Amino acid sequence: MPQPRAPKKIWACDDNLYSYFLGAAMTDLMMEPKQKRTIADFFENVKDPRVERTKRHKLIDIITIAICAVICGAETWIAIETYGQEKQEWLGKFLELSNGIP
Repeated sequence: MPQPRAPKKIWACDDNLYSYFLGAAMTDLMMEPKQKRTIADFFENVKDPRVERTKRHKLIDIITIAICAVICGAETWIAIETYGQEKQEWLGKFLELSNGIP
């Protein structure tokens, strides 16, 4: 069985993501008012298949962390988890994370 690759350490792009979101907000101020859409808006109709008693984390938190990590170069679930752990403070600015990083 092949050994899993070590996660890439390229997490600096989350600052670019944050700047992009802020920049998009500033652009919206200069243009006609538009309704802002969040990741949660795009995934609000996704049904959570998990058993209720086993849910420790909000599904939208899991989805958002996975999307941000993959954009920043994560290629495995281990890399996604590592990204979440390393960026917990930043992610906590816009996610609930009531039980920490999933």
